[in-house]
Amino acid sequence: MTAPVGANPPLHRTPTVPSGHSGRVTRLLAAGLAALLLCGCTQVGGDAPSPTTAAEIGGEWKGDLDDSTGKGYSVTVTIGSLVEGQDSAQAQYRGVGGPGSCDATWVYDGMKDSSWRFTEQSDGDCHGAGTVTLTPGQDDVLQYLWSEKGGDSANGFLARP
Repeated sequence: MTAPVGANPPLHRTPTVPSGHSGRVTRLLAAGLAALLLCGCTQVGGDAPSPTTAAEIGGEWKGDLDDSTGKGYSVTVTIGSLVEGQDSAQAQYRGVGGPGSCDATWVYDGMKDSSWRFTEQSDGDCHGAGTVTLTPGQDDVLQYLWSEKGGDSANGFLARP
């Protein structure tokens, strides 16, 4: 039987899956959902890649640091070529040891446990000689750790200016 001319069609229809295909559709939906979850495509936002090579760590970095006494100061560092045993970076600290700034040279010691290690020699009123360790973090950030044999330390994060 057909609807009379001018009659309204049904407002909504329930979609149907052809018989024998409902299991297949369910499996396809489950596989698609699993693929989304496994690839991380449900993550909101994005992570910038972290530096992992000598070429990626090169250039200027800035950050705020805290020492083991809780005093804060800032650093700007320019990292050049990484050749073990050679001067590889220049750092300028502001607010450490007085109102001015002090400069330091970092000699590259190599990589250890996915971190770059440097021996720091400072001039002026900076903290003494120590070891600087830079570890890749998320969103193109480096975790900074300075330590000396006497137990003093400082830490913070460096980012591109």
